[in-house]
Amino acid sequence: MIKKHIALVGGQPYPVYRGIIDHQPDEIILVCSEGSEKQAEILKREIKNKTTAKISIELFAPVDLSKIRNKISNLIRSIHEEDEVVVNLSSGTKPWSILFYEYFCQMEDARCIFIDQNNLLWDFTDNQSRPLNASLTLDETFGLNNIKVRNHRNLEDFSKEDIKTAKAIRDLRHKWPKEFKDLTEYLGSHPNLSSYTKDLSSLSWDPGTKTAHFLLANKKGRADECQFSSPKVFHLLFKTGWFELEVAQFLSEWEYAKEVWLNCELTNLESEKKSTINEIDIIVNTSEKLLFVECKTQVFNGTDIDKFGNAVKNYGGLASKRIFITDAIMKEEAQNKCAQAKIPFFAMGEMRDDESKKKMFFKFLSKEMRMINEK
Repeated sequence: MIKKHIALVGGQPYPVYRGIIDHQPDEIILVCSEGSEKQAEILKREIKNKTTAKISIELFAPVDLSKIRNKISNLIRSIHEEDEVVVNLSSGTKPWSILFYEYFCQMEDARCIFIDQNNLLWDFTDNQSRPLNASLTLDETFGLNNIKVRNHRNLEDFSKEDIKTAKAIRDLRHKWPKEFKDLTEYLGSHPNLSSYTKDLSSLSWDPGTKTAHFLLANKKGRADECQFSSPKVFHLLFKTGWFELEVAQFLSEWEYAKEVWLNCELTNLESEKKSTINEIDIIVNTSEKLLFVECKTQVFNGTDIDKFGNAVKNYGGLASKRIFITDAIMKEEAQNKCAQAKIPFFAMGEMRDDESKKKMFFKFLSKEMRMINEK
């Protein structure tokens, strides 16, 4: 007896891949059109990393019913009576799903299955569902979209000094918002400079000792002087890394967070240059789905929301989730933009010292991860 797996290939590779990993077949047939042949080749490459099964790709007409019927008939003739056959109807064109089910539901040793966004496998034979046991790594998930995470940081990459420094930076920014913004933005965008003065305030940076020194003052007679030094102080201070680190630590408290990656630089797997094509602030792996998080102290440009939404669709797949977290409450125009794009948004300033709002946030997040995304 040979375990054969027939999978219809369309725009969503995840249910195809997961169905194959779950079945562990001896032979795999990927059904695709000319338009989805590239996706079938990517699937074949990724599947080879997990199994030694024989893999073949069959080209089908996407909508021509008579041609589809002829190809299915030829496919059935190649199946032996004792073979165990699973047909994954999750992807591909609607005519394929209908006609493959029409033909294979009549076969005694064939099962037609469907895998939904919550990783439940539905069996059309007994109308029952079960959760898929195998979970995908971040590398597998991105590989199916022909993407590789070129660089990233784990929470463990930040030292105790970094974490302490991030909190101190946040407190200083809250106390001196205008002066902090003016000094850090200018010096951060001029890496050749080691110091900058504006009005009565100044900031100096020593890359050798990784030390930043602030002298802050205003015309009202207020003054403050402080110094920051830690392994990643440049990133924390000049790249708003202090806020991303705070959000990542916050999300790591969520019961479904298995992996939390920061500053994820994405590159195309087949590109020779291997240059970064996009960067995602935070990615949380729940073992079942990915949560993409955009972190900004405030949103001043609505296109940032559009770019983030499109990046998640392109690199994370249909089932992935996305949220926007700002430090201060998001401005009304940006809120409307998020609502239009159906991206949930939250403010750390509201949740930071409010345990009830933290619990409400994690409760929302857990519920949201179970919801089915619109296509």
